[in-house]
Amino acid sequence: MAYNDGARGVIGHSVVALLERLKARHPALGKLVDPAAELDLFYIPTRYPNGLVEGTPHRVFTRGQADRALEAVAAFLEAVRSELQPTGHSGR
Repeated sequence: MAYNDGARGVIGHSVVALLERLKARHPALGKLVDPAAELDLFYIPTRYPNGLVEGTPHRVFTRGQADRALEAVAAFLEAVRSELQPTGHSGR
């Protein structure tokens, strides 16, 4: 359940897990599972210097990976905003 669906608290770090809670009530969001899974890969290793077996995030992750992650986030946010926007809301 999401805040939009009346949840009082939404806890979690996995985008896939959060999305799974929404899919039953918002089936159109099911197309986001793959981008969500890719975003989940960035959670630990990009935030913690010891999150990788060897090396540090700034040496291991590439600009191309960052660009693709940003594209995934933009697509994810667009779809979620479109799907979860209340009826009659002008977006202002």
